[in-house]
Amino acid sequence: MADSDTVRQLPDLRLELKALFPEMASYSIAPVQVRTIDSIRIDSITMVVADFRRRPSVADRRRLQDWLKQRLKVDTVSLVVP
Repeated sequence: MADSDTVRQLPDLRLELKALFPEMASYSIAPVQVRTIDSIRIDSITMVVADFRRRPSVADRRRLQDWLKQRLKVDTVSLVVP
């Protein structure tokens, strides 16, 4: 288990996401460590998995990703839309 000081609390974004992206059905957000196979490098990113009732356009996915970066105050958001 990680030390509580090193784990960043992620906000509950349900109401904001519902207003901005009404077609979103569910989402999951987590900090993730990405490890490079060929080196000891470890990058930290924020991963978001979002389910939509209808598949969002490329522009809407970009808008969501940009909004999440701003709202979560992170450099990198990896957005997965299954």
